[in-house]
Amino acid sequence: MLIYELTLTIEDEWFDAVSAHAQLTVLDMLDTDCFAGITLESAAGRLRIRAKAADQAMLDRYLDVFAPDLRADFLEHFPLGIHIERAVWQLLGEHDNHDQEK
Repeated sequence: MLIYELTLTIEDEWFDAVSAHAQLTVLDMLDTDCFAGITLESAAGRLRIRAKAADQAMLDRYLDVFAPDLRADFLEHFPLGIHIERAVWQLLGEHDNHDQEK
């Protein structure tokens, strides 16, 4: 499993508008059927999108077929005031409280 992560650092004046747009972008990303799930998180002046792809082929499909249009739409709405970092992570494990016997 791969995690495609986007971290957006946003100037204060744009934060609310970018947050609203990101909610829609996450739904568009899910509609591509390239991801098993997506989270949207926020912290002071930042948003993070983490999308789980089953394998490199699914991530490549998203990046080649769908990402260019979503990126163009984002830049049309927010040409300035946002810094975006992208990373791909290999998921090594997931754990929660139910994984441990008590």
